[in-house]
Amino acid sequence: DKDRLLQVLINLIGNSIKFTLKGGIMIKFEPSQTSIEYIKVTVEDTGVGMSKEDQKSLFKMYGKLKDSNRLNPKGIGLGLNISNEI
Repeated sequence: DKDRLLQVLINLIGNSIKFTLKGGIMIKFEPSQTSIEYIKVTVEDTGVGMSKEDQKSLFKMYGKLKDSNRLNPKGIGLGLNISNEI
């Protein structure tokens, strides 16, 4: 549904903006390889990156990165979890 898709895009693009201090962000929309009803959305950035340890908790509830407090002190780590569930 349109509203859920918009919420996921806002979460993904918002995170990319928050954590990309230099460089850029690329957002791609492509047709799905599996079904005409789906699209593939890719958000790539040159952001600060993350450790392998942080990657494990990225989509978990309250899964904030260790160093994210200085870049995003108000975030509570729910956006990607919600996006993953949708």
